Amino acid sequence: MNKKNIITFLLVVVFFAIPIIGAWWVFSHHSHLPLKTLNHGTLINPPIAIQPLNLTADKAFDPKVWQQHWVLLYINPSDTCAHACQQNLYYLRQIRAALGKNQDQVVRVYVSFAIATPTQDLLNKAFAGTKGFTITPTELARFLKGQDFSAATLKDGQLLIVDPNGWVMMRYPVDFKAKDVLDDMNRLLSVN
Repeated sequence: MNKKNIITFLLVVVFFAIPIIGAWWVFSHHSHLPLKTLNHGTLINPPIAIQPLNLTADKAFDPKVWQQHWVLLYINPSDTCAHACQQNLYYLRQIRAALGKNQDQVVRVYVSFAIATPTQDLLNKAFAGTKGFTITPTELARFLKGQDFSAATLKDGQLLIVDPNGWVMMRYPVDFKAKDVLDDMNRLLSVN
């Protein structure tokens, strides 16, 4: 073999080895790399199964809804729905409407420790289509046990996204931005 053939052979080996070495390096050092995700909400890892959540409804609720739809689950720990709560319910209604042809794949759920009569009237009239549920603080604390956001949820509230398989997979603080949730929902529905 002459010198030119050896150099050509080494270049071919290097050409194929660099991607393999690069992939190995990224795989072994991925925790140190600043990788940015596209979602605005915080992914819950591992996701939480919604089935153990013991919700009480005034009207009959078909549990199959959890398996057939994406659910925007808004938790309000107060028994009244003040201005911020009403604003968030408005955002959820607008997010669902903005999904256009995909809006039938999304259900809005309001969960509170107690639903006062004025709040029930809001759910029935101004935010028709939002399903209202109650839960005890103890039950919600048990459901969120071990989650880093459980104290904030019990104190201020939270918006959770439940996938059609019944897994709580993303969360937003109580002061979420509607555009961020809409962006995430459009992305989720496009791959679903």
